[in-house]
Amino acid sequence: MLSLWMIGTDAARLFFLVTATIAAVLVAVCVAMILGVLRMPGAIPPRTPDEQAVVRRFMRVLAAEVVALILVGPVCLALRRPVLIVPLSVLIVGVHFLPLAWVFRVPRYYPLGLLFCAAVLLTLLMFPEDAHLGQATAWYVVPSMGCAPVAWLTAGANLREVSQFVRKSA
Repeated sequence: MLSLWMIGTDAARLFFLVTATIAAVLVAVCVAMILGVLRMPGAIPPRTPDEQAVVRRFMRVLAAEVVALILVGPVCLALRRPVLIVPLSVLIVGVHFLPLAWVFRVPRYYPLGLLFCAAVLLTLLMFPEDAHLGQATAWYVVPSMGCAPVAWLTAGANLREVSQFVRKSA
């Protein structure tokens, strides 16, 4: 969303405000669903050994992602290529969805991760490093804007699944 603001045009800023509003509504819906699940009798039973293994795997993937995200900035700056920080960060996020698809047994995370990676790679191949959209560097804007619809669709599918679970369990 920050890339929208960086473009600097009125249309981009309006789209930023609309996107931020949609994101806020989705967060509110997610919080409401979580609270709905927590209110259900026996909502949080003790974790089984399989569930504990899933949590451990998730924590490993998360730790690897966080370490990679922490390192990408200083490495890009040391190489005097700060323009790569955003696309490589988006690439790291995309890659992290691939093992999470397996960890959580959610097949829709495979295309999510692959499309995030594809958006970055296509941007790097199709746009020169000095290309701009408005006032923003294209390498910042295009990957994030390319990934946004994929993230929204996946979030919608996740919310639909949770909503069905809550309805069936109530």
